[in-house]
Amino acid sequence: MAEARVFGLPAEKGRWGFVGLGFVANVCMGAVYAFSVFRKPLEAAWGIPPSQVGQLGYPFMAFLAV
Repeated sequence: MAEARVFGLPAEKGRWGFVGLGFVANVCMGAVYAFSVFRKPLEAAWGIPPSQVGQLGYPFMAFLAV
């Protein structure tokens, strides 16, 4: 019977790739949540109306895409 492989590595070592992928996915989801937490303080500190706060998130979203 053939040895089980994950990402081209033996299963015992290849499984760590899933841990890394899970970490990256959670960081991305957490970053979106973090922006929503800081949105109100940014509005208050800079006096920006809620309709323009979305523009604050554009650089943030671009950074996440990279």
